[in-house]
Amino acid sequence: MRNKKGITLVSLVITIIVLSILASIATYSGISVIKSSKFTAFTAELKIMQTGVNTIYEDSKKNENGSEQYGDLLTGEVQEQANKVFTSEAAGITDQTGYRYWSSNYIKNTLKIEGVEQSFFVNLEKRSVVSYEGLEYEGETYYTLEQLPNGLYNVEYNAPNAETPTFDVKTETIGDDKWKITISNIQYSGYIDKWQVAYQLENSDYWITTKELSFVVNEEGNYNIQLVNENIKSESKKLQVVTTVEEVRSEGKVFEKKTTIQDTFGNKVVVPEGFKVAQDSANDVTGGMVIEDVSHGSTTAGSQFVWIPVGTVKYSGGAKTINLDRYTFADDGTPTAQGDNVIDSLYQELATSSYGNTTAKDIAAFKTSAVKNGGYYIGRYEARTATERASETDALTAVTVKPSDYVYNYITQQQAATQCRNMYNSSTSSFTSDLINSYAWDTAIVFLQEFDNRSSKPKVYSRQTSLNTSFVEKGTNNLSNTEQQDKICNIWDMASSDFEWTTETDTNSDGSCVGRGGCYFSISSSYTSYRHNTSTTGTSSFHSFRPSLYLKN
Repeated sequence: MRNKKGITLVSLVITIIVLSILASIATYSGISVIKSSKFTAFTAELKIMQTGVNTIYEDSKKNENGSEQYGDLLTGEVQEQANKVFTSEAAGITDQTGYRYWSSNYIKNTLKIEGVEQSFFVNLEKRSVVSYEGLEYEGETYYTLEQLPNGLYNVEYNAPNAETPTFDVKTETIGDDKWKITISNIQYSGYIDKWQVAYQLENSDYWITTKELSFVVNEEGNYNIQLVNENIKSESKKLQVVTTVEEVRSEGKVFEKKTTIQDTFGNKVVVPEGFKVAQDSANDVTGGMVIEDVSHGSTTAGSQFVWIPVGTVKYSGGAKTINLDRYTFADDGTPTAQGDNVIDSLYQELATSSYGNTTAKDIAAFKTSAVKNGGYYIGRYEARTATERASETDALTAVTVKPSDYVYNYITQQQAATQCRNMYNSSTSSFTSDLINSYAWDTAIVFLQEFDNRSSKPKVYSRQTSLNTSFVEKGTNNLSNTEQQDKICNIWDMASSDFEWTTETDTNSDGSCVGRGGCYFSISSSYTSYRHNTSTTGTSSFHSFRPSLYLKN
């Protein structure tokens, strides 16, 4: 009789164990594939959204509808989720300012961006895209493209070599607060079909990506620029984005709003709207940066002002510091001790009717502006009139500061202050005008002494009297003979021509205020820093004035 063989108990147990192992492997592999697929889809949506946001941003700038608001404000449950996302270390962005909620329906139906199923927080001005819910993958939660480590893609790209891509980058000014950055000469031995550019404003907590090798930025500063293709990245290059004096002059550019430009040595100058850099201006502040009015009406057209830097001033020999309120000069032109007590005793600028000087006023706004903006402007020339004024009985005329008109004399200090303040007094403009104050006058003296490049003249401008013969009485145009002119760093006649009214009060004499500078009338006793005390209501052929400009804060 033949024995019948079957599956033994041991064999059955082994079979069950093997099948269990295979099933668990299959299950694990399936879960892994699902997770990987979700991450790939999440990454793809982030890229689609980033491209869409970049496009919307560029279109809004081209169509000048940048003020249009996209998406919804953060409120209710959306605000609660935003608080959760932006306070998490994973997101890497802690400031919610400027972010709005873009729902999946809004993205698909209103913006017509296809391929996106999730919602986002978007800061359009920063072109920053943050996932609303994020995605957890292998113990980490991801919200932005910048968080993704190398290799977390469905198909990992293996670089053919370890070479780092190289490229050239340049910038050009194309408008007010608009700069075009262009990437060129990309060098890389491996084949890359399409590079992306990642750029970041220095000290910012986010990167912006674009598929274009030429793009526009709207904020000046230092940028980090990098080429990216999946996990291949170039070294980061630094690029300074700022309008230069050379660019402005070559384009004959007139500014639509206050704009910062950079001189040859890297000093910054803030130019108000409606002005341009004059054709005979220097390219650096130490040579005399001159701006000219071209947009504020016929009464002030052509008026020119020179930038007086405050703080660190860079030049070919290194750098020097011009401090707004730590330099004063005695009547004889010698520097005084530096300190608040000395300054307060000399500069009486507070608004008061004491001593008859009703035009004096608090200059805190001027000082704050000069420090904040790194400088201010003074008139290139003493004030001028549109027509020759033959006598002191002439009616007041519009103030200019250009060489083609006649010196504005026979004017009281009170009238001079009013004229200066009426030059530019619009509440909507970014700057204002005033009669020059003693802080400005003495700071200008220090600036001119530091950077007086005349080889045949001593650099002691506070005591300068050798050029005091260039003025002819009764307002004659005194710029006809340039050989006699007192001109340093593109500023004329502070040591010559007329005494110039300021807002400083003479506390030693009732009814008096202070005129500064040299004068043809008294060559032997007047210096650039000289204080000439006269009644605020007095007039003469040897009293004129000089307006100043400073930026509003």
